Amino acid sequence: MPAGAPMAPSPTVAGASVVVIQGITPTFSPNAFTVKAGQPFTIELTASDAEHDLSARGVEGHVHALAGQTVSGGFQIDQPGSYEFVCDQPGHADAGMKGTITAV
Repeated sequence: MPAGAPMAPSPTVAGASVVVIQGITPTFSPNAFTVKAGQPFTIELTASDAEHDLSARGVEGHVHALAGQTVSGGFQIDQPGSYEFVCDQPGHADAGMKGTITAV
């Protein structure tokens, strides 16, 4: 993949619950949400002002959107707990683009 090219979002699962998130530097809105452990879910990310992505440590899934795009990606958390998600674009997480997914 060429440098700077967006990574393809992880596949979604039909019928999965959908979490809608807006990325506006330096925040995600909402920055916390709850899902059911062991069940797939979709994150629909709108990058309102700049390129943003969303990944969570220890969680299967990734979504990446260029400025002005809305992109959906599939995720799944197998174990209950709290998982931090971040925007991996340079400087975004350090500026506060992060949040928490709680799996119950």
